[in-house]
Amino acid sequence: MIHLKYFQTKTSILPVAVFVFVVMMLRMGSFLPGMLENRAEASILGHNFLGASFFDARPNGALRVQLEKNPSEFYTLSVDDLGTLFGAPGLSRQDGEARMVQYVSNHCAADFYYLSGDNNKITHYEIRQLEGNTAPDCLREILQTL
Repeated sequence: MIHLKYFQTKTSILPVAVFVFVVMMLRMGSFLPGMLENRAEASILGHNFLGASFFDARPNGALRVQLEKNPSEFYTLSVDDLGTLFGAPGLSRQDGEARMVQYVSNHCAADFYYLSGDNNKITHYEIRQLEGNTAPDCLREILQTL
């Protein structure tokens, strides 16, 4: 049985505990949207803060998990989004309005094609094994190592 007299004393810890709890909840509420590091990630995930990737500590971790589950989401990204996700490309090529950027991991390469002036949105991509390597899942390797 709880004795109410304890909670009515001037030195009660209950108000302090409630205050700390409320402050922590308010802080977490403002912290969760900050987990999404760029607009591309926010738009793809639709602000699903409690997904399986919530605890992924890598930069853009939630976006990486989403792309692994549904690679067609690459088409919603721009070249700037790829730069945020993977860093600077190893190769960048241009032929008229058509452009290509390439990212290379240990065993795989990812080529992304886009047209300049069309918001630089990805129009085509290929993820493939490098010659002589037998990586079983290049998409996973690219997303985990870059």
